[in-house]
Amino acid sequence: DLPKILISSLKTSTMVNFIIAAASLFSWVVSKSQIGVTISQAFISMVAGSRTIYLLALVVILLIVGCLMDNIATLILAPIMIPVGIKLGCSPLHLGMLFCICLVVGFVTPPFGYNLFTAISISGLNFKQIVRGSLPFLLVEIALLFVFAFAPGIITWLPVLIGFKI
Repeated sequence: DLPKILISSLKTSTMVNFIIAAASLFSWVVSKSQIGVTISQAFISMVAGSRTIYLLALVVILLIVGCLMDNIATLILAPIMIPVGIKLGCSPLHLGMLFCICLVVGFVTPPFGYNLFTAISISGLNFKQIVRGSLPFLLVEIALLFVFAFAPGIITWLPVLIGFKI
């Protein structure tokens, strides 16, 4: 059974690594083309000093980016988005946790979520079956993202409890 298992493992690893390679290339192109500066300026003018609009936009943007790109998105977007949030009075801890949670939820968001393709290769089901099965969980996770965005104490209580200063 070992050759059969190794071939199956190779297929799964190849599919996931191909997706990661394509996303890394896209991240590199975005980074080198200085699109980040333009996005930052547009984002600052879009939120117009409103913390509520900023948090809404941040969650939506991070969900979309998490769906399309890998963790390199954090390296590109964090220096653009987090200083804006801090200027609007958000805690850096809250923003960092929100970044992580949004990107992880984005990884299971159709049509390009990495974890969906991993589930396909492991389960043997097709894309439509995987999306249909994960959709109720995804909707709950997205609703919770907005709760986390506007109730920061939910995701910062433990670090505060162990002594982290906000």
